[in-house]
Amino acid sequence: MGVEADWWDSLPDVGNGGIRPATVAGFLVAAPPGVVRVLVRGVCLDFLAADIQQVTEQDPEQAGASSRRAVPVEVTLRSNARLLAVHDARALRTAATAGQAPFAFASRPSTPVIPAASKYAAVEAAYLRRWNLADPS
Repeated sequence: MGVEADWWDSLPDVGNGGIRPATVAGFLVAAPPGVVRVLVRGVCLDFLAADIQQVTEQDPEQAGASSRRAVPVEVTLRSNARLLAVHDARALRTAATAGQAPFAFASRPSTPVIPAASKYAAVEAAYLRRWNLADPS
């Protein structure tokens, strides 16, 4: 009767107190001060920055990341790290901006209900650039 090597390797290592640090692989996105937010498969996980032991940046090309929006990382948590919140990623504005988007801007539909007048479109574009809300592309 033999023991499978994979099972044996999965057992805790007694040399480090039997605890392996938990890691989360995902994308580092904008978060409030003191909070680290990681986007993982459609949800954002919030941790206290003090509970983070290490953040290792991953290769963006392997992770399929866009360099403008988020940074692919592997986050190592301290033991007993608390999960502050779990958010639906679609409900959060994860793109990095200079500040928070005003409610009226963040809640409006992505496609205009009526066609915009050219003068209005110019004023709106200037406003979005001024407050760093426009996509830089």
